[in-house]
Amino acid sequence: MDMTNANKRKGSDAERAVREYLVSQFGGEAVIKTRAGFNDDAGDILVDHQSGRVVLQVKNTKKSWWPEWLEQTASQVEVCRRISAPTPVVGGVVIRKRPRITDPAQWLAVTTLSGLMELLDAAYEAGWVDGKRVGEEKP
Repeated sequence: MDMTNANKRKGSDAERAVREYLVSQFGGEAVIKTRAGFNDDAGDILVDHQSGRVVLQVKNTKKSWWPEWLEQTASQVEVCRRISAPTPVVGGVVIRKRPRITDPAQWLAVTTLSGLMELLDAAYEAGWVDGKRVGEEKP
């Protein structure tokens, strides 16, 4: 098997692991797998949350290219904002698989400080505190 296919498989496996984790947290209807091969890149995974849609770009590489990845994710957020109306797109995050860590809940989720503030603002605007909607009982 050539290296391109091996790298593609690694990336696809990481995306699948993230999707499965998100489905376990939010349910299948909230997790959207985007399709490759289109002119407009909307990220790898979209998460529909009550506070808005979040673009996720999943990476599984030995080397990290944070500036490039963050720029790519910002571009994907803009594309998604253009094509996702009327659903608000609140931001984007790079999900980076950690070496030797198989649990996607323990992988890195990286965004810029301004990106983090957009996500936090959207969560608070939608009434989310401590991972629950305000007024919901904790389990």
